[in-house]
Amino acid sequence: MNRKWLLVCAGAFIVGSVVCAYCARQAAQGGLEAAPAVYDVGDIGQGETRDIEFQLTNRFPRRVEVKDVQTSCACTKAEVAKRSLAGGEKTVLRAKWSTGASRGKRTTTLTVFFAPEGGGFGQTTLAIEGNVQPDMLYRPESLEFDKTKAAKQSVAFSAGRIECSVKRVWCPHQCFTADFDERSNTVTVAFDPTKWTVEDDQLPLADARILNVETTSPHEPILQIPLMLRRGESNP
Repeated sequence: MNRKWLLVCAGAFIVGSVVCAYCARQAAQGGLEAAPAVYDVGDIGQGETRDIEFQLTNRFPRRVEVKDVQTSCACTKAEVAKRSLAGGEKTVLRAKWSTGASRGKRTTTLTVFFAPEGGGFGQTTLAIEGNVQPDMLYRPESLEFDKTKAAKQSVAFSAGRIECSVKRVWCPHQCFTADFDERSNTVTVAFDPTKWTVEDDQLPLADARILNVETTSPHEPILQIPLMLRRGESNP
């Protein structure tokens, strides 16, 4: 019985030693920790700018040098208050996010590149999220036509975060015509399949299948709504 207990205790000691060694190795490896890793600004309007701060902590036991901060979008600027951090030292990363003409759910990332003392490189990725509320709303967000059939479809507009109105509408390709009804605040697009050729299928979307809407919005003066063409099921 005593021998069995000795074996059990020895096994537990070995397992505990392995776990402790693993934890010690992880602590020694360290990292550049960000708090928060993701900053959610919630609802924000077009054309707004938000100042955001992240806290960076050097979890390495040795000094770390912040080499660079890169953002995924020109709409975001970032700067680190202090680039050389001793083990356990903290600094602040200040970011400025401008929504511009974006709309809906948006995410921009910031990647911090660093080099621990003694060699090696690492990176820490942060994110800023927000729901950009547009100046003007419209539904649906795109129109779809059967390229073999003449048809009309409409887009309805309404005020969003601020009061805006439609000034004029147009389509770049002759197969589409657009008409704005000021009373209903609706744009109707008519499609004429006889004016669409096989060669037109190769045209970029912005050169042909777009409804352009000029508005009084100071942040998104031109709305571009896709006009999708598909072939009907009876015409494979």
